[in-house]
Amino acid sequence: MKNICIVNVLQPALGIGGIETVSHLIKNKLKEKGFNVWSLFITSKTIKEETDIQFPETKEIDSPKNVCFFTDFVKRQNIDIVLLNGGWHKDLQELCFKIKKATNIKLVIASHSNPSVRIKEYDDYKEIYIHKTKNQIGKLFASIYLNVKKVWYTYKNKKITEQIYQKYDIDNIDAFITLSQEYTKFFQSIFPSRFSNKIHTIANPIIIENNTHTVKKENIVLFVGRLTLQKRLDRLLYIWHKLQNKFPTWKLLIVGDGEHSLEYKDYAKKLQLANIDFVGQQQSDVFFKKSKIICMTSSHEGLPMVLLEAQKFGCVPIAYNSFESAKDIVKNKYNGLLIEPFKIKEYKKALISLMSNEDLRKQYALNGETHITKFDINEIIKEWISLFDNL
Repeated sequence: MKNICIVNVLQPALGIGGIETVSHLIKNKLKEKGFNVWSLFITSKTIKEETDIQFPETKEIDSPKNVCFFTDFVKRQNIDIVLLNGGWHKDLQELCFKIKKATNIKLVIASHSNPSVRIKEYDDYKEIYIHKTKNQIGKLFASIYLNVKKVWYTYKNKKITEQIYQKYDIDNIDAFITLSQEYTKFFQSIFPSRFSNKIHTIANPIIIENNTHTVKKENIVLFVGRLTLQKRLDRLLYIWHKLQNKFPTWKLLIVGDGEHSLEYKDYAKKLQLANIDFVGQQQSDVFFKKSKIICMTSSHEGLPMVLLEAQKFGCVPIAYNSFESAKDIVKNKYNGLLIEPFKIKEYKKALISLMSNEDLRKQYALNGETHITKFDINEIIKEWISLFDNL
């Protein structure tokens, strides 16, 4: 049986973040299967278990002190495989590469980001710039200019993105994991052909339980996520402003916190929103259980667990089709609704359709429970074990 070490920036734990939750689930399920598994991380967020170990140096991550500590740990515990889960942190990558060269480990890097994120962020910039332009003629010229510029920007940033990933020390990576087949295709197009067979797709897992419908559903539209620019909660607030008077018995709940929290709350006040509540950072399951609809208005995502978690409680998703893995999670008009980015009117119509048609919403909810079984941790862990066995 192999000895596994999972490496993260933050300590793996439920409710800390998507990557940390995934690491926690994988670690515990591998232990159930008889593997010896440890977690190494930079920052601690909760009570440590015996197999949770923090690096001694938390500022200079790939420092000689951490290299020595990590090397000794690998040799002492006879580690076979190191999984860098969420391998976007450059210094943590460098640390793992150094350990790979100093020991006999197999190194697996799992990417949880969207590789086209830079291009998607341009759409945010364009939308915000046009919105701030005062008159209609100015908006028209700004739209034409920014659409033309996007052609050049897309080409330029595709090259920049390729250069970033091509700097990976790929010859020292034994497997590279993406969250969606669409992301795998992208990486296969930019990495050398000799590396193609090392790129694999393994989705994020969730725990599916049988007793998920113990709470009566209420007329609640739910948002769950960090209050950052990427999540673009302002889009949902504007949509709610347009339909709140038509649905006085419904409520919008915002679960989460972040650096744009005050900005979003001020915007809600400016729009004079009714039946809305910012409840802060809380355990989301209780809200999934009682809410009927979950809304996502993000500009981009990797593979958002929040939409998977919501569906196991019969909470129907509406999201912009603004990231490649959206179609993996939501089959349009089957278990939820996908909206063309970033059509506010279309999103509003979709939300109205679910708020108005209880039978349709219930059917989508039932379909969602069937659809998400492929993301069950018991299925996903088979893919991880198969990968480890073939390294």
